[in-house]
Amino acid sequence: MKQAQQENSKPLPGLIATLTAGFELTTSHPWLVALPIIVDLFFWLGPRLSVERMMLRYERILAAEPGLSGMADQVAELASGYNLFTALSVPLAGVPTLMGGASPETTPLAPAILRVEGWLGFGGLFIVLTLAGVFLAASYLSLIALALRKPDEAAIYAFKRVVNFAKSTALAWIRLLALGVFLIITMLVILLPLLPVAYLAALLSQGLAIVVLMLGIVFVVTYLSMSVPGIVLDGRPVGESVVHSVRFVRRFMSPTMNILFVIIIVGWGTNLLWRLADTGNWLTIVSIAGHGFVSTALVSAIFIYYQDRTAVHVHWAKESNDKK
Repeated sequence: MKQAQQENSKPLPGLIATLTAGFELTTSHPWLVALPIIVDLFFWLGPRLSVERMMLRYERILAAEPGLSGMADQVAELASGYNLFTALSVPLAGVPTLMGGASPETTPLAPAILRVEGWLGFGGLFIVLTLAGVFLAASYLSLIALALRKPDEAAIYAFKRVVNFAKSTALAWIRLLALGVFLIITMLVILLPLLPVAYLAALLSQGLAIVVLMLGIVFVVTYLSMSVPGIVLDGRPVGESVVHSVRFVRRFMSPTMNILFVIIIVGWGTNLLWRLADTGNWLTIVSIAGHGFVSTALVSAIFIYYQDRTAVHVHWAKESNDKK
C-alpha cells in the first residue's frame, strides 16, 4: 500500500518529456513508420479514383443558379484534384498521411486514373474504403501499443504473439468503428442546438458562426480524445473507454489541452514544411518519410501521455469512491 502511494506521488512527466518520449519510441522502433509511408506512397504514385466527371455534372446544376455560382466554383476546384482512395486516411484517428485530400499535381510517374461515374458507386466505394481505412488505423495504433507494452507482457513464442496481435487488432477495428458512429451521433447532438446560435452569429460575421460551430467540435473531440488509446492500449470496450476518457480529461484538463494543442500545431507546421519541400520529383520521398516519422512520434506521445496518467487517474477515482 505504501509503495503504491509512493508511486502515485511521483511527479508526472511534463509536456516536453512526453513529446521526447514519443520521438524516442519511434526512433527505437522505426518499423512503426512503415504504414504511414506505404499509404502515402500509394496516394502519391498509385492509381487514383477520380470523381471529376460526376462532380462536374453537379457543378453545372449549381452554376445554373445565380446565387450558387461561388459554390459551383468550389465544387469544380475540388473535383479536379480529389482522389477517392484518400478515404483510406480516416480523420482524427486514421493513419497520418501527407498526400491525403487533393492529389499532387506533379509526380515523377504518371498515375493511372480510374473514374467513378455515379453516386451509387461513389457511396459504395467510400464506405468500403472507410472500413479499410479504420482497419489500417487499428493496425497502426496496435503496433504503437505493442511497442509500448512491457516485454514480459508479450507472449513468449513468436507465433502466439502474431495471433494475439491479430486478435487485438481485429477487436480494436470493430471498437473503433463503433466509436466513430458514437462520435458522429455525439457531434449531431452537440451541434444541432448550436445551429440557431451559429445562425445568429452569422448575421454579424460568418467567421463568428464558424467559431461557434468549431467550439462545439473541439468540446466533443477533447473529451473523447483519450477513447482511442483506451480502446487500443488498454483493450477497453467502447462505452467504458468513452466514460474513462471523459473522466480522464476532467481530471487532467489543462495538460490534456496543452498536449493536444502542441501536437496539432507541430503536426500542422511540419506538414506545411513537407508540402513546401514537395517539388514533384523523387525527393518527395524524403518529405513522406519525415512526415511519417514526426506524425508517428506525436501519436506515440499521446499514447505515452495516456499511459503515464491512467494509473494515477484510476487510483484517484478509487480513492474518491472509497470516500463516498
